[in-house]
Amino acid sequence: MNEDFDFRMYARSFRAAAATLLEGARTPLAVAGGTHLLVAAVEKDLCRFGAYAGLDRVACRAGCSACCILNVSVLFPEAITISRFLCNRLEYENLLAIQARVEEVDVRTRWLTDDERADIHEPCAFLDGRGWCLVHPARPLLCRSVTSLDAALCRDALAAAPFAEARTIPMNLFQKALTEAAYLGFAAGLEQLGLDNRSWRLATAVNRLLTVPGATGDFLAGKQVARH
Repeated sequence: MNEDFDFRMYARSFRAAAATLLEGARTPLAVAGGTHLLVAAVEKDLCRFGAYAGLDRVACRAGCSACCILNVSVLFPEAITISRFLCNRLEYENLLAIQARVEEVDVRTRWLTDDERADIHEPCAFLDGRGWCLVHPARPLLCRSVTSLDAALCRDALAAAPFAEARTIPMNLFQKALTEAAYLGFAAGLEQLGLDNRSWRLATAVNRLLTVPGATGDFLAGKQVARH
């Protein structure tokens, strides 16, 4: 990881960008659009700094689902973006099937710690039959922070039985730190706007959006969205 990079400054600049892009958002489309631009900025910065941060060594690729048994935290605008992506891409019957799967994963994992979730190997609700991510273009920031340098080692470590000896997975710490700084800056920007900036479990947030029509309206009105 490049020790000269100021991740705190990056988080502050991201807070300003988030506040600017979402300040006038009054519809789910506007929220999703602003969130898309923020995530695109992170991806652009990763490409820009990749030359000296060793990002070319990151083994994570679309189609690899080894880590998709882990808890993922999201901010509510990220969940809104994912729900809109699903509604725009899927036929009604497929959307109903995903909705049922999201609810199932939410119920099974809502109270599990990170270790407990990994131990039961409960797959993400958004994996298709091949193990590919259905929402990969709209995936959350903290999914993008996963930075394994060895895909085979990652798969072996996460497939290990509970209570097996822990294995160290080499990661690109620059990408992880940059993406996490963006997440914190995004949350700070929401707080600045008086919007709900709490972290949510991915399945819980999307489940609320798919089953409670007023959830997005509550968020846009500056209310805390009910979790149950």
